[in-house]
Amino acid sequence: MKIIAVDFDGTLYEGNSMKGTVKATKENFTLKDWWTISKGVLKGAIVAFHKGKNGFKIEFFKAFAMTFKGKHQNEIAEYFNALAEESVLEINQQLLKKIKEYINNGDKVIILSASLQPFLQTLVARLGLDLAAIGSKLVFDERGICTGEIGMINQGENKVNQLRKWITENGYENQELWAYADSESDIPLFEYVQHPVVVNPSNEMKDIAKKRGWELFKS
Repeated sequence: MKIIAVDFDGTLYEGNSMKGTVKATKENFTLKDWWTISKGVLKGAIVAFHKGKNGFKIEFFKAFAMTFKGKHQNEIAEYFNALAEESVLEINQQLLKKIKEYINNGDKVIILSASLQPFLQTLVARLGLDLAAIGSKLVFDERGICTGEIGMINQGENKVNQLRKWITENGYENQELWAYADSESDIPLFEYVQHPVVVNPSNEMKDIAKKRGWELFKS
């Protein structure tokens, strides 16, 4: 049996997650929500200058999570349904086909992403896939009200830690490990598995893959 770890943003999903997020919510955003997002974008731009584009993405998602503060999880679920409906239009169909082949062969597939966990679960259900998905946790209180906070951001080394934990919890030790991802932030994941596969790489990432002998996914 193989264990297949798949990144979402830029890998399984070929669109721009930040644009898709705003598009799905803009009709319901208040001026306060837009102000919150704007502050996140500004902070993200500053962070990106020092830490790169992934820093921008993290600050955007933190600001985005704050727009859910005070809302019940059922209300938020409606938003994620709308976002999933938009997102399925930009799924990497070749990779989706490959994932289904793995599942049909009895292999175990897990999506590892910095995207919010409720969204990933909704999208996986909409795609009709029997697989696990671990994203960044959106925090709710005991009444099901969102606090506006995000738990651990699931990227970089955190993806490796989450994959390792999931493998142990499910008794999948000593299995053949594969990873499909697109960016330099996923290098820790690529280095952890036996079979790294680079999807939709930038020119820089393509050079890294060639130097390290990593497979390039043809889509």
